[in-house]
Amino acid sequence: MISRLLLVLLVFSTFIVSCKPSSPMELGLDVVGEPIVGRVVELVVTIETSEDASQTRVEISIPDKIRVIEGVKEFTISLSKDIRFEQVIKIQVLQAGEYTIAAYGFNRYTEEDLSGFGDGQTIYIISDQNSAEVSSREDAVTQEQFGPCVNCSTLTVDPVNADK
Repeated sequence: MISRLLLVLLVFSTFIVSCKPSSPMELGLDVVGEPIVGRVVELVVTIETSEDASQTRVEISIPDKIRVIEGVKEFTISLSKDIRFEQVIKIQVLQAGEYTIAAYGFNRYTEEDLSGFGDGQTIYIISDQNSAEVSSREDAVTQEQFGPCVNCSTLTVDPVNADK
């Protein structure tokens, strides 16, 4: 009887640990236009939440080799439930290379309380004078893997065509 109870507890705890925690917030990050070196394009941050988020802080990490032409990289916004918010930042890649842009939004329940909920997104830009490619972490993860994945939970992901 005790062994059955232990087995049930083991299965139940495994189920709880393996469930990915969810957040009511969903943040998106996209580039409108082809970010060829020297061309001004739009970096679009979208946020939607299934509950009110009156104290949402958004921070966008943009490398030094990408100039912000118009817009801000950090701001605080009050989001209403199920209303999509969009922030457009005009950027320009200054030099050929591979770049990572990350955005993260976090809502604190109160100013004094450090707990809350949030979401983040990372994109990769590969740019030169003639072409550019933008991919997300999800794009990279869905690529065909070569060889065994020994420790997939700590797998780092490089841009899609990093070997170009």
